Amino acid sequence: MENLIPPLPSPQMPVLPGKKSLIIKIILMAVIVMFLGGSAVFGYFFYQKQQQKVKNATTENRQISIATDPDNSFIPPTSTPGNAPASTPSSAENTFSCKNPGPVMASRSGLVLWQNGQYAGELTLFAANASSPDYTEGVGYVDDSSVIVGHFISGKYQDSDLLITTISVQYDWPGGDLPQFMYIVRQGNKYTILGKYSDSLPSDIKGKVSFTIDKDFDLPDLDMPAILHFANPKADLSLANSLGAFRNRLIDFCADGLIKVFTDPVVGDVYTDPADTQNQIFTHGFYVKAPDGTKATYELEVSFVGADHIPLVSWANGQKNNQDYSYQFIGGCGASRFLDVQDVTPQDLTQIGTTSDGQLIYGYKDSNASELKTMYDEIYIPDDQAKPPYSAFVGEHPIFFWQDPFGQFVRFKIMKYQPLAECAKPVIYLYPQQQEEVNVQLAPVGGFTYTEPAYQNGWNVLANPNGQLINLSNNKVYPYLFWEGRGGMYQSPNKGFVVAQKNVHQFLTDKLHQLGLNDKETADFQEYWEPKMQGSPYYFVSFYGNTVMDQLAPLSVTPKPDTVIRILMDYKPLQQPITVDGFNIHTPVRKGFTVVEWGGVLK
Repeated sequence: MENLIPPLPSPQMPVLPGKKSLIIKIILMAVIVMFLGGSAVFGYFFYQKQQQKVKNATTENRQISIATDPDNSFIPPTSTPGNAPASTPSSAENTFSCKNPGPVMASRSGLVLWQNGQYAGELTLFAANASSPDYTEGVGYVDDSSVIVGHFISGKYQDSDLLITTISVQYDWPGGDLPQFMYIVRQGNKYTILGKYSDSLPSDIKGKVSFTIDKDFDLPDLDMPAILHFANPKADLSLANSLGAFRNRLIDFCADGLIKVFTDPVVGDVYTDPADTQNQIFTHGFYVKAPDGTKATYELEVSFVGADHIPLVSWANGQKNNQDYSYQFIGGCGASRFLDVQDVTPQDLTQIGTTSDGQLIYGYKDSNASELKTMYDEIYIPDDQAKPPYSAFVGEHPIFFWQDPFGQFVRFKIMKYQPLAECAKPVIYLYPQQQEEVNVQLAPVGGFTYTEPAYQNGWNVLANPNGQLINLSNNKVYPYLFWEGRGGMYQSPNKGFVVAQKNVHQFLTDKLHQLGLNDKETADFQEYWEPKMQGSPYYFVSFYGNTVMDQLAPLSVTPKPDTVIRILMDYKPLQQPITVDGFNIHTPVRKGFTVVEWGGVLK
């Protein structure tokens, strides 16, 4: 033993004579051997632990590289990184009922290990409020609902959970609750709202826990591409921003009942609705699963239709189309489906023209097709002129079909022979506290059909406290700004009021004052709308407010007003009274610089 491991020289080691010295030397050497052996064992296990860390990091990096590889964008992870939370749920533990929620996505940024939503328990992060001055329709808040959608595995918030928390502003108005969407990082008992991806908290809401707001943190996984390009067949899809998309991300993704149309190299599988999906709103978009498990909605860009809604089509007789068509299913103030997809077969159709980029256009092979007869006999009702002969009607191509890149037949209807369904005569009043120049920007999702004064990248006016407006481009005086057009995706209300025709005037007087309109604004409204509500014994009447109008036609006013009141009336004639649920109206308080807008759905 002494030859294998000689004693270490030490100035402190005493030199003892005889047998006692030998015993001490043996004991010392035994201690040294035990120390060196223990060090070797410790070093071996330390090395193995470091190798496991490297292995985990390699696995994690491999998953991230798969996510960014265009050919493998959404291959789900095959193993779990070592620093992932032990509570990461499987697909079977989803909090929503869905047979096909899609794969759990890998992180493109490497910041988050995503998971299918897992209920976070009764967190009650926010206190319910009695009222909200930020929303004229608001009457209170529903407590929050929180779902864990991911776990940070690197970066600023490493080892924290990412939650989606929903707070609902309660409404008596038709349209129901308005969810406020929050992305919240939970680090133990510390909560941080990711400001870039969350709605603004209402000013009067109170937290039951302490919050900070991080306005600068970027989580690229949540930034969905604005455009999806598909090469074969050629198609462009744009991220929807209208009401029909439910602000894109309000609901969980579920592929049940959907049809996969292609796989995008960035966002993965893209789905749409079956052609026979009828009598439903907000359908025939294109849907993908975002990394956080929510549904992102895209709209097909129709290449041969411009902003004027006039398809660039040459008919078989060589004439070029000059009429306005709609390829979305019309409903209310805009459209109720992204595409008017019809379940027709090629045997029913015949080619009647081509588009400007060489695509084929089809019409009904039978000129007496039931849909054409119905449009002519029942839907087309001219206001003050005789109907053209049926042969002339058919000759104007009132309906044509285009087969989109995914094989769906999309129906185009000529607006000339359609019942009007648009935002009719919305007018905007401006009441600053002193005379000042005001810029008004308005963006109806479906575009303008008429404006007065002319809308030239906005209205620029000199506004007076009494409401008088001087248009700066021509110095003409106007009582208000006037526009007509088509809004975004729209669902007709089911709450409202049934009123006899003889009571329409008093009904409008009472309700418009409750909604916040003054005497002049009420009189202007009645002057336009009462003549249109004379032909039936009863009417169903309802009103939408700021929330819906902001989705149909976003409005921006500079300088920023203190009070904004936007009212949209929807009505339909009735032969007999019906039973409907009403709603309460909370009258807004007009203070400071006030903007008022009223309009209706022309039917």
